Amino acid sequence: MGKVLLLLAVMISVGQVFSDFIGSEDVGSCDKCIRVGGSWCNDPDLEYTSDRCVDTERDDWCPMHKEILQSASDEVEGDLLSLKYSRRTLTSGNVDELNIKYKSTIERAVTITIVNTTQTNNSVVEAYTICKRKVDCVTTVEARLGNFCLPTGGVSESFTVEVNIEGIPETVTIDYVAACACPCSEKVEVNSSFCNGRGNFSCGVCTCQDKWSGKNCDSCASNRGDVQCLHTLRTNVLCSGNGKCDSCECVCYPYGVGSQYYNPKEFCADICLTTSVYCDHCLRNVTRGQCAGCSYPLINQPYNETVTKERDSLNRSVWINCNETFDDGYNVEYFVMKDESGDSYFMIVEKTPVNAAIGGGGGNTTWQILGVLAAAAVLAGVAVVGYVAWKNRLPAPPLTDFEYQNIGAENSTGVNPLYKPPTSSFKNPTYGKW
Repeated sequence: MGKVLLLLAVMISVGQVFSDFIGSEDVGSCDKCIRVGGSWCNDPDLEYTSDRCVDTERDDWCPMHKEILQSASDEVEGDLLSLKYSRRTLTSGNVDELNIKYKSTIERAVTITIVNTTQTNNSVVEAYTICKRKVDCVTTVEARLGNFCLPTGGVSESFTVEVNIEGIPETVTIDYVAACACPCSEKVEVNSSFCNGRGNFSCGVCTCQDKWSGKNCDSCASNRGDVQCLHTLRTNVLCSGNGKCDSCECVCYPYGVGSQYYNPKEFCADICLTTSVYCDHCLRNVTRGQCAGCSYPLINQPYNETVTKERDSLNRSVWINCNETFDDGYNVEYFVMKDESGDSYFMIVEKTPVNAAIGGGGGNTTWQILGVLAAAAVLAGVAVVGYVAWKNRLPAPPLTDFEYQNIGAENSTGVNPLYKPPTSSFKNPTYGKW
């Protein structure tokens, strides 16, 4: 008996690989499960990952929800050999056997060559020949997967081998199709409601976004702390004052002026804060058209008061009025909005020096002095009017006036029950007893 072995990777026991994998980490996806030789259940009602991925299937395991892997089967007969071409399916943990029959009086050497592969060369292919009665010979080709499937592998990866038997002019070509991912993994429901909008749903499980975990992405994966809800530019108020801090992140309020622009990824920052922080140079150095250097499209257009009155389908103000004071000494009042494509537009209403409001320029100082003088004149006028009114007041009525008569006090003969005379006498019962 002749035997030829082509070993491209040393393969450890698949059962041991499966046990080590399950023990070291949770199998969170169908793809991981089949790459270590397991069977996957995509029933969304299962609570534990260990119930989804099993090494050995039971009769009562995963009824109606077992993930079926793609398979291939195609064979073509040869003239001298029983096969000329064959297409086979490989799954991790299983050995595929293919028999090639021919007539020969001697045992012939077999050569196996891998001619093409879509993943790695980590596979094991071997062949051995048995000839009965030195006439009927069978060369058996065995193939199994090593670490063939990479994490980036698709549903079906493949490699091709050619089998040559010494002294026979025909070649057998075998295409091995390897199941490297689950068909259900290609059907992804992004931000699924089953995952509370915080993860993608496929193969019966949620793949949660950062900071979220749990069957339905309903648990915070990290111990948050209030600092997670504080914007670096508004450290004195949670969620920029535009939302509330839940167990894991900021949840923006759906109401308020400009609430449609609140950014949950930026601690519910409003459009005024976002514009003044990330595109402040656009506000200070106003140029028409799109602002260069801004991290997102921001276009300046001439101020139009009529446009600022626009309302959306929910009767919300489209343009938001903002006011920002910059370190260069200027105060900028502007309107800003964002369209459905994500482009932002702003209109400058007024740009004035900050010190103008406190008398920084010569003209402003004159008006300020006049204002102070006007205020002093008003106060003086009030004082004069008050003095004239006091001088011309009516005289007090005389004591003989009827308003002072008949009050009845001098003619009253009634007795006040609360009145006590200033002196009184009493008899001391102990007087003369000593």
